[in-house]
Amino acid sequence: MQPRRELATALHKCKKTLSATGIFSLFINLLMLTGPLFMLQIYDSVLSSQSIPTLVVLFALVTGLFVVLGLLELIRSRVLVRIGINLDHGISGRIFSATMRQSLSPAGNKKFATALNELTVLRQFITGPGPSALFDAPWVPIYLAVIFLLHWTLGVLAVAGAIVLFIIAVLAEVLARKPMAQASVSDSKSRDLSE
Repeated sequence: MQPRRELATALHKCKKTLSATGIFSLFINLLMLTGPLFMLQIYDSVLSSQSIPTLVVLFALVTGLFVVLGLLELIRSRVLVRIGINLDHGISGRIFSATMRQSLSPAGNKKFATALNELTVLRQFITGPGPSALFDAPWVPIYLAVIFLLHWTLGVLAVAGAIVLFIIAVLAEVLARKPMAQASVSDSKSRDLSE
């Protein structure tokens, strides 16, 4: 079996879990609107009527929703960790065997030993903030639409802020690409030397 097919097969086995992560992300992103809606209710209902019972009920409701949000975030992160572990278990045995065969052969390619390190990097990416950001990214237009519904000037300001953040992210990527490539080459040489 080819390495890419093995990785695709291992990822396909995680398909249901990834779908569940997407569902968790749906509820997480809906619950992210709790804070702004709470503040709107404070300004619209509580301040105008000066009703302390309304404030207490709203505060209790928002506290409960934030607890649910925290639990969903925790569950989503644990699910992503589980996906990373399953992916590691699904592929690592074959990679380790191939690495050992290559290292024992007289004309072995020492570069092949970095495959285990690359698997570790892949697992760390899956268990890190990257996939969560990928699941949350489709919600940006919805949030911007909600802001436009509040007032068009707030929407324009939010879009301008999103554009500025995007430009900063692209510049950071472009500026960091060369140093990161050099660091990767140095790391690879260091590993080769130690092996």
